[in-house]
Amino acid sequence: MANVTIVLGTDYSTLKNLPFSMGQPLKDALRYLSDKATDYNPFFTSGQWDGFVQLYNPLQCSFPTGLTLRVKLLLEKHGHEVTIDASQLPPLSKFVYPYIPALS
Repeated sequence: MANVTIVLGTDYSTLKNLPFSMGQPLKDALRYLSDKATDYNPFFTSGQWDGFVQLYNPLQCSFPTGLTLRVKLLLEKHGHEVTIDASQLPPLSKFVYPYIPALS
């Protein structure tokens, strides 16, 4: 399978070499039903919005950095090799990053 690289950023991280087939599983895994999806929301009641907030941006292949472990596990579950690139992070983050066992 593909070797996918997660480029860590301070707010959002991006995916490099992501196979097209992984777009939908990432969209499904990185979304949640909003509390604002009630009978009183005009976009929800008219059917213009399904009530889910998407955390994965398929155009930029980006997601909130706090979800890195979830994305890494999902990619590995689908048989992809994952490498994490922390070179874009500030110096303090590079010092702390190796001490997070699940990511290193």
